[in-house]
Amino acid sequence: MGQSIEHRHRASRNEQTLHCLSENNNRREHGEWIVPIAGFKAIHLIEAYCAVAGQHFVSHEARLDFVKRHPDFIREDRNGESAYQSFHFLTMLCQHAMEIHNGIVMMPSDDQKKFFEGLLQQEVIEKHLRKVESFANHQGMTIPPSGHR
Repeated sequence: MGQSIEHRHRASRNEQTLHCLSENNNRREHGEWIVPIAGFKAIHLIEAYCAVAGQHFVSHEARLDFVKRHPDFIREDRNGESAYQSFHFLTMLCQHAMEIHNGIVMMPSDDQKKFFEGLLQQEVIEKHLRKVESFANHQGMTIPPSGHR
């Protein structure tokens, strides 16, 4: 249970960071960090869930493989969406954002800004993070919901 508590704590810290970044001036100056931090929060939520069952993953691939095969994660809601789909989307965006930040993927800074602003304006990140949060909360883990706008 200790690992689960640690992951829930980290998810909560990620939420606090998202809240700080969501304030108007911070969002304009540092909004590109909302994408990877939302991805990190989703990872910690899923890790907290899996830790209760004694699961721990040494790679993103192993975690994603487990999640895409686990019935709780792939169960679709009334809109035909699953926690797995949202988790996969967030982690792929997170990975892409980190590759941009680290210069692995070259993208002119104006294009980077437009890419991240578009995601934030469309509330794509918030929708998918809420889905993963909802899954975690349904499983009995109380994590503050994302409220960044």
